[in-house]
Order: sequence, then C-alpha cells, then structure tokens
Amino acid sequence: MSGTRGGLLVNRRLLIICAAAALVAVFVSGPAVAMKIYLNPSIQTSNHSPDGVYEEGSNMQDVATRCASRLAARGFAVKNSAWKDLGTACSESNAWGSACFIALHSDATGNGGWVSTHGTKVFYHQSSAGWHNDTCVSFADQLCHKLVSKFSAFGRGYDMGTWADYPWCGWNMYVIAPWNTSAVPAVLVEGLYHDNWSDVYNVLYVAAGRQAYADGVYEGVCDWYGWNYSGSPEYYVEPRGQNASCYSEDGDSNWGNSAGWTGDYDSHMTSGGSRYFPASTASPSGKWMQVRPNLRVPGGTYQVDVGHYSNANVSTDIVTSTSVSNCTALNGDLKNGSTKVFQFQYGGQFVKVGDIQLAAGQTQPTIKFTYSSGNVNDSTHRWNIEGFRFSLIPTASTLTLNASAGGTVSGGGSKTSGNNVTAVATANLGYRFVSWTTGGFNGTVVSTSASYSFVMPGQGYTLYANFVADGVPLTVTSCPAAGGTTTGAGGYNPGQSVTVTATANPGYTFTNWTLGSCGGAFVSVNPSYTFSMPSSATALYANFAANSYTMSAVTCSGGTVTGSGTYSTGQSVTVTATPSSGCRFVNWTSDACGGTAVVSTDSSYTFNMPANDYTLYANFTRCLLFEGFETYNTGGTNADSIDKNDTSGPNQAPNGSGNPWWGPNPPNGRIDTGVKHTGSKSLYGTAGNCKDCYNLAYRLNNGSAFTGGIYLDWWFNDPLGTSTSTNFDNDFAALSYYSGVPSNADYMVPVPNPLTGNVQQLAIGMSNDWSTGYNAAKYQVRVVGDSGGYANGWFNTSVNRTTGWHHARIVVGPRKASNTNDVSFYIDNMVTPVLTRDSITTNGYNIIELNTIMPKSGNVYSSPLHWNNYDDISFGKIPNAPGSTTAVSTTPGSITWNWVDNSTDEDGFSLYDLAGSLKLSAAEGATSATETGLAANTAYVRAVTAVVTISGAKVDSSKVLLPTTYTLAADPVYGASGNGAVTCSAGAAGPWPYDACLQFTAVNGFGASPASASRYLYVWDTSPGEPNWNAAQQWTSGPLVKCGAPGVYYLHLRACNADGAVNPATLTLGPYMLVDPRFRISDVWPKSSGESVYLWDKTVTAAAGDAFWIEEADRSAALKVLYSGALPSVNHKVDVSGTLGSGTPRVLSAASWTDKGATTPIRALGLVCRALGGAAFNANTPSVTGGAGIYNLGLLVRVAGVAGGANTSDPNMKYFFLDDGSGLTDGLGHSGVKVVCGTSAPPASGMVRVTGVIDAENLGGRIVPVIVVRDPLEVNPL
Repeated sequence: MSGTRGGLLVNRRLLIICAAAALVAVFVSGPAVAMKIYLNPSIQTSNHSPDGVYEEGSNMQDVATRCASRLAARGFAVKNSAWKDLGTACSESNAWGSACFIALHSDATGNGGWVSTHGTKVFYHQSSAGWHNDTCVSFADQLCHKLVSKFSAFGRGYDMGTWADYPWCGWNMYVIAPWNTSAVPAVLVEGLYHDNWSDVYNVLYVAAGRQAYADGVYEGVCDWYGWNYSGSPEYYVEPRGQNASCYSEDGDSNWGNSAGWTGDYDSHMTSGGSRYFPASTASPSGKWMQVRPNLRVPGGTYQVDVGHYSNANVSTDIVTSTSVSNCTALNGDLKNGSTKVFQFQYGGQFVKVGDIQLAAGQTQPTIKFTYSSGNVNDSTHRWNIEGFRFSLIPTASTLTLNASAGGTVSGGGSKTSGNNVTAVATANLGYRFVSWTTGGFNGTVVSTSASYSFVMPGQGYTLYANFVADGVPLTVTSCPAAGGTTTGAGGYNPGQSVTVTATANPGYTFTNWTLGSCGGAFVSVNPSYTFSMPSSATALYANFAANSYTMSAVTCSGGTVTGSGTYSTGQSVTVTATPSSGCRFVNWTSDACGGTAVVSTDSSYTFNMPANDYTLYANFTRCLLFEGFETYNTGGTNADSIDKNDTSGPNQAPNGSGNPWWGPNPPNGRIDTGVKHTGSKSLYGTAGNCKDCYNLAYRLNNGSAFTGGIYLDWWFNDPLGTSTSTNFDNDFAALSYYSGVPSNADYMVPVPNPLTGNVQQLAIGMSNDWSTGYNAAKYQVRVVGDSGGYANGWFNTSVNRTTGWHHARIVVGPRKASNTNDVSFYIDNMVTPVLTRDSITTNGYNIIELNTIMPKSGNVYSSPLHWNNYDDISFGKIPNAPGSTTAVSTTPGSITWNWVDNSTDEDGFSLYDLAGSLKLSAAEGATSATETGLAANTAYVRAVTAVVTISGAKVDSSKVLLPTTYTLAADPVYGASGNGAVTCSAGAAGPWPYDACLQFTAVNGFGASPASASRYLYVWDTSPGEPNWNAAQQWTSGPLVKCGAPGVYYLHLRACNADGAVNPATLTLGPYMLVDPRFRISDVWPKSSGESVYLWDKTVTAAAGDAFWIEEADRSAALKVLYSGALPSVNHKVDVSGTLGSGTPRVLSAASWTDKGATTPIRALGLVCRALGGAAFNANTPSVTGGAGIYNLGLLVRVAGVAGGANTSDPNMKYFFLDDGSGLTDGLGHSGVKVVCGTSAPPASGMVRVTGVIDAENLGGRIVPVIVVRDPLEVNPL
C-alpha cells in the first residue's frame, strides 16, 4: 500500500486503555441502590479507523451525549465528563458521589490495517493478587450482554465477555487502595473494533449505531437498578409545600419544617425545605405520614421514589412499614411492606421504593409510611422527607370502541398508557352522532365530540359511540375518485328538494349522474341536479371522463427519444432517451433544451400525465469519456478497490481491456457507496498517497497524447474546508503527461511506485506543496514548469475552500505556433476562469490522475485522515471554432448574426460581448441567431464559439469575432419627443398658406444614437402612396424646408443608420394643403367633384343632424358641410377641409374642422319664395329646377307668408308649407316653400315669419328649395 493508514494508528490497547483504566477512581461508599451515574467518554482523537473516517474521541462523545439524555429523562442524575482528562474526571466523580462510573471506548488491535477481529468486551478491576469486587464483575457482565444484544440488530453482536484489567494490562482499575471492597462499580466498555470495517461502517460510524451503543448502556444501568426503561417523572409531592389533599401526617406537634434544603439532585423540587420528626425530643411510636398524589393516567402504573436530606441529623437506622390503598404494590419495599429509604445513607437523592398499579379508573392512590424501628427520638436522629416522585411506566393498554347502529368508529386497538389518543365516530348517511359513553350504550357521557381525544388509561378502556337516525340517507360518489368532487350527501326527509353538485378536477370533464353504481342507470347530464328525495336510501354517482392531452418528447441533439403521444390525465407515461454514438444522456427538462427545470436524470422516465399538454426535452452531451463509477464492484479483500491491477481487488481486469483504472502499488482509490454526487457511487482513497490513472492516449487517441483542444470536467467533495498544518486535505485531480505511460496498454509493467516521469500536470484541488506562500484557505491549481505561482507551478486561487461538492474544469485550447496551449482553470463558476496560463510544456496530455490522501512534504499525513471523493468525470474534445461572416439582417432592435459552422460535434453555439457576457445561444448546426432587445443605430460586436455541454455547463471553443454591426436607426415617428421623432410647422397634416414654406425638424438631431438617425431619405410629392425611393433625396442636418404652389403635398421619410443601411419603415406626413387664404366659398363653385378644398374663417349659421352650414360674412355665398362627428357651434368661425361632392345643393364632405371662436352672427337675408335657390352657377354647381337669379343655396334667409299643409307623420321630421303668393310650387300641388321644423309642432294656419337656411330636395326628378329651421323660436306668428 502506498503509505498505509495503519501506520497512523496508535497501538493503544496495550498502553492507553490500561493507563486510562488506572485513572478511573470512583469509590464513594454507598448502597447498591443509587441514582448518580457518571459517564466518561474517550477523548482519544488520535485513534481512528485505517481509512481515517472514524475517529474514536468525537464518536464516543456523541454516544455519551445520547446516553446522558436518556438517563436524565428517566430520572437519573447524570454527569458527563465530556473532554475532561481522566484524572479530572475521576476526581469529579469522587467529589460528586457517583453511584457508578462507566468509561466509553471503541477497541482496536493496533496492527495498522483492517482486521477481522470484532466484538464487545467490558473491563472491571482486579488486583495483582487476583482480588476483584464481584459487584463490579456483575455490573460489567450486565452491560456487556445488553450492548451485545443491541449490536446484534446490526449483525455485530459478538460477545467477548468481561475482562479483568489485571493481568491483561498490568494496571489496577482503582488508583487508591485496591482493598477498598466497598467501592462503587466502575467499568470500561470497549464497544466493537474501529479497525474492523463492518464494526465501523455498520455501527460506529452511523448515527443509528451510536444510538444503539447509548441505548445498551442506558438499559444496562436501568436493569442494574431495577428500573424499567420507559418511565418518566410526572408528579412531585413536597410535604413542606403541599396541601392536605396530597400529603398528611398523624397530627403530632413534633412534626416540623426544615430551615433549608439540599434537593439539588432534582430541579423540579422548589419548596425550599423538608418535613421532619421530631422537632426536639419525642417518641416516634405510632407516627406516620402518607402521600395522595393526583396522577394523570387512570389505572396507570407508576414508579415511586423517596428523597430526603443527606445531612448528619438524619437517622441512620430508621425503618418504616408501608401500606397502600386505591392501588396495588407490584414490587420493592412497597410490596414487602417495609423500607429503609429514610435512613441517612440514602439521602441526597431519589431512591426507588417500588412500583404501583392504580385501581382501574383511579388516579389518586394513597401510600402510607408508619414508624417501625430505629433511633428517631431527638433533633440529631430525625425522620426526614423532602419529596416523593411518581414516574409513569407506560404499559400496553387496549382501547375498545363500540358503535351503535348508524355509524362506525375508528382509533381503537393496542395503545400505550399515558399517550394521547383519539377516538373518532363517523355517522352513516341518515344518522348523526350523539355522544361517547362508558358503561354501555347511553351510559355515562364522557364527550359529545365525534373526535374525542384523551389520555389513554392503564388496564384497558372501553367506549361506546351512540348514533340516532337523521332522515333518509343519500350517498354521492365520484367516479373515479380523482375525477372530481361532489356535494349534497346527507340525510333528507322523503319528498324534500335535494341538489347534488359535481365539480370536475383539472384534467377531467363531468359526463353524467347515474343511479346505483358508476356508469349505472342514467339520471342527468347537469352537474347541478335537483330532485325530490325518495323514501328509501339512494346512491348517486358522478361520472367524470379523463381529458386527453398531448405529450411531446423532444430531442435536443445527440440522441433519439420515444414516448410522444396522446394520454389521459393521470395515465402512466414513459419517455425514453437513447444517446447517439459518442454522446451521453444528461437529463430531462420541462422548460427548454438545456433548461433549468430538471425533472429527471434517468434516461427512461415514468410519470403520470398532468392535466395539460406537456413537453419534455431530452438533453445529451458529447464526450469521449464519462465516468460516474456506477458499474464497478464493491467488496473484496482490498476494500472496494477500483484498481484493475489490484490482485486482491473486486475490479481486476487484464492490462489493455475492461476496467480502465489502474495505479501504483494498489489498492489506491476505492468505490464509495455512502458519498456521491449523482447516482449511487463515487471514488475515494484507500490509503496514503493514492493515485488512480486513466490512460487517455491508449484508450481514446490511438496511442497518441492529446495535443490540445480538450477539456477535463469533474466534481470533487471537500470533506474538510480550510486546512491546518496538522489537520489537512491535499487531494487534487489532474490532466497530465507522464513519459513512461505506454501507448499500447493501460499501464507499464511493473508500475513504478511512486509513478515517475511527470512532465506536465494541470491540476485543480488542494496542493500538497506547503511552501512559503501556500494558502490553506483557498483552492490551488498547477501548471508544471510555470514559475508564476508560489512554488513548483502551484497557484493559489481566489476560491475559498468549503465543505461539500465542487465543480472543477480544465480547458486546454488548440495548439499554438509555440506548440503550447492556453489553459483555463474553472472552480464552481463555469463562465469565468480562476486562472488562465500558458501550458509551458509541449508534450501534450496522456493520462487523467485522481490523487487521494496526499501527504505533505516529508510524507506527513493529517490526523485524522481526510480525502476527496470524485464523481461525474467527463473528458472530451472542444469543437472547432466557427468562421466569421457578416450579419444576415438587422432591425432597430435586433441583429441576426451569421457564422460558418466548422465543427461536426458541437452541442450548440454561444455569442458573447467583448466583456465576456453570454448574450445568445444557438442550437447544434445553426449558422445564425437573432439577438433582440438592442438599441437602435448602435454598433455591436460579438464573438461566437462552438460549445459542448458537460454536467449542465458549457465548454467553449476559441472565440471568433464577428464583424461590427449597427442596428438600424429607429423608425421615424411624428412627435415632439421619443426615438426617431420628427415635427412639422403645420403638424402631421393640415393646411398651410402656399406663400409660407413648411419646416420639418428632426427632434433629436442627426448621428449614431438610439434616438436619432444618421440621415434621412425623403420624397416630397402629391401622393399618399409609397413613393419611388430611387428618386429620394437626403436630409442630413438642420431643418428641412419645403414650399410649393397651392395644392396637396406629402413628405415620405426613411431613416438611415451610421453604416448607411436604410430602415424600410416609412413615415408619411400629410396631406399638407398649401392654400390661398383669400379663397372664398364662391371660388368652390367652378371646381369639380372630388377636389380637396380648404376654407378659412367661415361663419357657422346652422347645424342639424350630420350637417352644418357656413357662410361668407358679406352674405354673398354659403355652403352645406357634411360631417359625421361633433358639429361646431352656431355663430362661430371655423376652418374646414374636405372633398367637394356633386348634386344639389353642392356640399363639402369635411375631413376636419377647426373652431376659431365666436363671431358676429350673420343677419338673415330677406327673400320671396320664388327667389329661393337661384339659378345654377355651372354644370358642376346646379341649382333648383326653374331657379332664377343669383345662386343662393345654403344662405341664411327670412321669408313670410300663410302657413298650411302641416305634416307630423314623421315625429323627427315635421314640416309645413309657407306661401307668400310669389308663385313658387313644388309641382305636386303644394304652393310656397316646404319648411322643415324637426321635432317642433308646425303651425296649421295663419300668417308666419320663418328664419332658416336654404336646402333642396329631389321630388321625382324635380329639385325644389326647402327651408331648414334652426330653432322653433324662429317660426313666428304675425
């Protein structure tokens, strides 16, 4: 072995134990019935198992703590010496007056390695003359047998018996006079062997095993003193502080109270003194005391203890008789009827007088003590009592539950007295629970709660649940139970209206109600079903159908998957991932390929279909080697050795085939089934200076060393964290080159010990070189030949050593012109290396080495030993770097980067910024990826790498810079602020005087920034459609000024970035109507229909329905305007833009109008009916049929005449005719002009005067004038 751990063991069984035993001095004189227990656990930290895992001192301290806890809880007084040396412990035990002394140890043969010797022995004292105290021998024998019985449960129950300390080691157990035959029992326990592998790993090193050790000592002590194992103090009676309900005496006045007390042996006593007899001088004849505690458990079993002073005033020979009532004395003095516990020798502690069992149902026993004999007649020979203690002894007790008709009960059966128990009564449908009774149904009521909790009595307990009928029962059941929930079950009167409801759970749909069974006789398809309750019990069933959902199993390159399909909610689904050649399955994720929502690491994964469509992604990784140590054997003579060249190990294989791991002078590493990163196994050390190797060149590269473009990735478990000069861990893993490693086999024959020819070693872990500069609180890395570290190629990193699993990686770049490589080291953070160096050497790399239990210089080992565990090791090639090419496309917020895929074995690609932050990932085989969330008109630079994914983290190829690329400039928008903002002196559209130029402004100026364009392309034309951009001009600075003759114009803009690339988004501003402000309404008449018109400062004379009328201030012309929105106010000036229509009257279809504020009202023009409308202006502007004079449609006018022909058939369009005698007719027999007054009542007759605007209507091809009244008040009788 490469430096056996056995050499670190102290051969203490012929020296240390004997010396320890020689110091155990416990010999307070006292009775065999005593209560003070002294525990003395080993403090020997130098004693440990051959592999250093188990260390005696700390583990025996744990046993002592566990044992002390149980002893104290049972009512013993306990002292634990903890880490005190033996001399101090013995002195403390003597001074305390302990009843027994128990030293706790584990044994060893001292031969330095694992042995087959095993078992348990207990030492007692024997003098050189052969004398021993039989009490000690009996105590040792009782403890030994009890411990062996406990260890038997772990298969380690070999009884080596009791041993005398002399002549076995030549030392006496007692350090004072060995003839002190009254010394209390003192023993030294040797519980199992810590150099026996099974004793250590089945018992001593596991918590359950150490608890068994503690329980064995505890039960042995209880057996020795006649105590049961499970009692616990429940009730104290202190005569000085209790009332007559708990304690009483014979009434003699010579009973008195003490001035102080010494009850420090039990902190529960608080009265501060005692009762005693006599106060001065008196005869004790016939004197008695009795105690009547109120205990918790009816019929329970209790241990009774008595405690009193230990001072010199207590009688040394008092004897009392005992008697009990309301209980039965089971053993001890109480059963014998006489006790000596009040004598001086039993003072200063609680002493057991016996166990009692209360009468069934009773909780208050009476125990009486009456003077029998002894010197109790003055103040120096007293009968003293400080307190009585009652400890429940849990016993088996049966709870019997009975139910009347109409219900069921649960909770009965075998119980333990003193425990809290609950009886539950459940009424059947149509019944209700009434009460729990004792003594029979309808007996004595103890509870009216269906769920009744109480303390379990001793000797059994019987309860009766009483139910009464409560209507006809209705049961409601879900089919299946997982499908949904129901309501409505209960008891109902016949004919009562009942509603049952069914609510489907997610993933299910309600189908129907059936009678009598699932899928039985059809009742209803309504989830909420109402019916009249029949006169007999009824069972309804709500049937639910499982919904079907789509399960999609997706492969994320590197393998194939099965399991996709359609499944019902809750149906069992199995998905299977099969890796391609050269790939390894990693995990299933539910969020994305390479996602973080890992649901399983098993390639075949079974689950229940959720209530929704579900997608799982199978993630694979590419590597030449993956080692999780799951396939290796355990057991064997050399303790789970992994080495193939170990002639006694369980993993032997021929050189060149099978198991690839080997090492110098095996066994080296071994398989650990207790500590692992994933799976069930890992690798750790067997002995000092262990090295396990994997020949990369032979196994993976046709006998040649790898020259670069590779990685080694692994996980290691740090058991210690920060090291000290005596307590350290120096283990590390490395990617190395050794000159003697063969190219045609795994290892050279013979394998040198130590392995020689170390040309290069790229290492991560804990350095074994503690030269000046070494930092034991940090992890180290190594590059052989590099003088930049603190010594011999070792560098301290910035990563703190902490216990637990850590992720490590070494990345070796491609071979450079110098034939060396750039090497990066990673610990935990797989993005930022802790160190990057040149490899210095040029030989390449031919082995992986795992080093465990490494000594410091001078072959110095830690005590106890520490070692790393290794797991999940991956080795592989880094993919070829991609090629650089220009970006495919850009937008203001994105760039689609483009590259050339130069590799066939990548898992994907990564894009980084110049600071090294990951910005984007792409799938295997991709040659482009779009990065979003970018700023407009901004330069971006990205580096692309090909990646493989190992243990959930990426390994990158060399980075390749892609060409600098600008995003497009922001889309141009109209507005006073914001990216790409542009404004105009006339707004986004509208009229503008033709003789004043329009001015456009780029709000953010020009330049390469997210808010601005570097320049604009623009087209100024008369069409709103997309222009001919080949004719575009450039706007590069300042305002853009555009002028033109009267007409309609548009400005079209596109933004350009700093590269000159054009954003294809077009901003079109307009229409801009360049107009003559002197343009009048009469100027409209010559224009054709469809032409755009803009009229300034016209007065609104009327507004009704979806139209308003405007008029010149000089009353020369007017125009009807159609508009579908809100209408302007009458007597306000407006600007109006729109399109001319055809027909009579001529109208303007307005696109918009602008209120210019109130103005002087237009006065109505007085006309005769015959003049209304006037003659046509031209073909574009016709007038009424037969009209004469100036065209006047639309004017505000006033006419007078006789009213007639009133019509109210349309309540919203009432009218009448007004005839002034001027000869106007409508051609249909009506004289005069039609006057429309809307909803107002028209006059039926008489002379009237009307004010309104002139409109026209078509009567069978004849155009006639109409007057539209603005207001009912403008129809005035004359």
